[in-house]
Amino acid sequence: MDVIVQVSPELAAALRRSPVVGGPAAEVIAAAGALGASLRPVHPEARAPELARHFVLDAPTLAAGREVAARLRALPGVEGAYVKPPDAQP
Repeated sequence: MDVIVQVSPELAAALRRSPVVGGPAAEVIAAAGALGASLRPVHPEARAPELARHFVLDAPTLAAGREVAARLRALPGVEGAYVKPPDAQP
């Protein structure tokens, strides 16, 4: 299940640095990892600040996706997190 995450510009910059060391970025990575989810940018090559703020997590189950979204919403710098609804047939 995809979990869409929007973060502050400062947190986005920290998450895009490699390696992520300490602070709110490490908390986000830890919250995702605790549920077996991996975090990646939605737009990896984005230069526009608004696009650089969006990330996606691959949660193993719907329940894990909901749990990680709730945990992430409680962290500083996370402005929103939700489980992406399944794609609909046209």
